[in-house]
Amino acid sequence: VLHELAHQWFGDSLTPRAWRDIWLNEGFARYAEALWLEHTEGRAAMLEFMQLIGPARDPDLFAGEGTLAAPDPDQLLSLLVYNKGAWVLHLLRNQIGDDAFFRFLHDYATSPALAHGSVETADMVAAASAAAGEDLAPFFTPWLTTAQAPSIGVAYAPRTVDGHDLRVVVEQYGEVFFPLMVPVRVYSGGIATDHRVRCDQRRIVVTLPAAGPVDSLRVDPEGWLLWRAPPP
Repeated sequence: VLHELAHQWFGDSLTPRAWRDIWLNEGFARYAEALWLEHTEGRAAMLEFMQLIGPARDPDLFAGEGTLAAPDPDQLLSLLVYNKGAWVLHLLRNQIGDDAFFRFLHDYATSPALAHGSVETADMVAAASAAAGEDLAPFFTPWLTTAQAPSIGVAYAPRTVDGHDLRVVVEQYGEVFFPLMVPVRVYSGGIATDHRVRCDQRRIVVTLPAAGPVDSLRVDPEGWLLWRAPPP
């Protein structure tokens, strides 16, 4: 019921201009299911749902299923446009943060220039960029136009001999580069500290503070990204 109600905005009021934009219907309505779970059952339930329609269902992370920007005309309503479409929004939320993300949803759905009319993916990207205050086309392009997902490797070491700060190297592998905000959780003396590393290049080196000697580090501990570890 929630999915179909969401279509009153994403599908009925904002009607895709062409079949290639069908993910704007189904991806938004599917992510509305996740948002409703978050509202009624909490953040953990939402994150579990996203895993169930993403990596848990498709360990290849939608590879080989086609692209959102040009879905197979014989399979326009395949699970790709539902589940990967929802994941693109989940990734966007991580990329720009909750304040900008929910401002985007509101402004996109109620825009006088778009509401009760037809839209295409470029309109959505423009609305998201306006809410975030930056051009998000580089972020969206690889998710919409390729069937790939990034491989992310992380290495870390104390920055100084007697200090607790960490020198962290985040490196992305593969043919396609995905600009990403990478969540990193540092464990130190039983204390977990969350950080976000903006990766706008294939190799990023940052210094992260730690409360004490570092026990371990985890990438994307909650599950906001579609990614895999690099091959050994």
